[in-house]
Amino acid sequence: MRYQQDFDRHEPLRVEGHPSAGALRLVQQVVWRLGDGAEAELASLASSDSAHGEAAKVARSWTAEFQKAAQGQVTAAFCRPGDGREALVLTFHDTGQTKVLHVRLDGGAGEDGWRVRMLEADQARGQAPESLPQCPWKAVP
Repeated sequence: MRYQQDFDRHEPLRVEGHPSAGALRLVQQVVWRLGDGAEAELASLASSDSAHGEAAKVARSWTAEFQKAAQGQVTAAFCRPGDGREALVLTFHDTGQTKVLHVRLDGGAGEDGWRVRMLEADQARGQAPESLPQCPWKAVP
């Protein structure tokens, strides 16, 4: 029910590449939580490799940087599909900002479902164009 309500209230996510259904659903929720400024709910989507306090701090940072942008058109370009791990680039069309995300199945055998990596160490790296994952299926300009 919540997913359908969120779907109805938000701009549809554009997708490039071939994500798994679980990864796509997670990324859609990340974009919705960013746009809504729902920091605690965004932090709850974090993978187990970040501590709760760390995920909350990263969620606060992401929300401060991308909340307005996530309310408009967003494209998720899934670049490195894999068995349980995917890399992608979010492009926020209204602002031209980009954000690299790494998502994965969490738990011992993936039983905790898809989660997004939210580590403070990733924050310092920035989003320089050369740091963006290369999408082999996407033509380089």
